[in-house]
Amino acid sequence: MSKNITREERIKIKALLDQGYKAPYIANYLGRNKTSIYRELSKTDSSGVYDYEYANNISSLNISRHRHQAPSLEIIALIEKKILD
Repeated sequence: MSKNITREERIKIKALLDQGYKAPYIANYLGRNKTSIYRELSKTDSSGVYDYEYANNISSLNISRHRHQAPSLEIIALIEKKILD
């Protein structure tokens, strides 16, 4: 599993885009797959422009939404009680 693109990488992506570099060059520069960069560049704001802060916020929301949350201690105790009874 690959690691998520970091905020620092997003800043670099934006800087390289502003300098006119294309996704394959950016991917090579960052040591990432070009598909990952194209996917990252699809995270545009309402004006259709890639913004690293907006992309970072979207990614943070997606990551937090997919995080597994363990059951509470009350639920664990209830399950243990049901199993033992």
